[in-house]
Amino acid sequence: MNPMQPPRALPSADDRIIIEARFSNITPELLYDHFVRPTLVIRWWSPYADIHARQGGAFHYAWNDLNLHLRGSFHAVERGSKLIFTWQWDHEKPFGRAPRTVAITFRPCEDGGALLHIEHSPYDAQEQADRKAHAEAWLYYLKRLQGVVAGAQAVPTFAQIHSP
Repeated sequence: MNPMQPPRALPSADDRIIIEARFSNITPELLYDHFVRPTLVIRWWSPYADIHARQGGAFHYAWNDLNLHLRGSFHAVERGSKLIFTWQWDHEKPFGRAPRTVAITFRPCEDGGALLHIEHSPYDAQEQADRKAHAEAWLYYLKRLQGVVAGAQAVPTFAQIHSP
């Protein structure tokens, strides 16, 4: 497996995003930990992470410099296997947008790495710009996660890349 093979969006219906990424030299259990342990999450995703990874537990990720807050609750929590949670941005709540669902599966690869599969839904016909932006963000952040897992030292944040 090429450790730098970028994450990829798989063909899917317009109501969902499907992303797949391969990771070298990590078990599904340790890859899972990068989604639920705040000290690991802040290395690749959100600079602030309050996570209670248990069924019914909640999370709050924040990008304070961008005034973005993502919140949700966990519906399935199986270390190294599955993680299902709701997903809602604070700025979407006033518009009545119901939370989306993210389902992540973690599987071992024959070469000793791990395969990550994400399904993020639903999106209606009027939300295709959001769907595209979320897919691009997943690809961006999963590439950062690949760098963290591979031991990259300095991975710039989304805000650093997109600041004026």
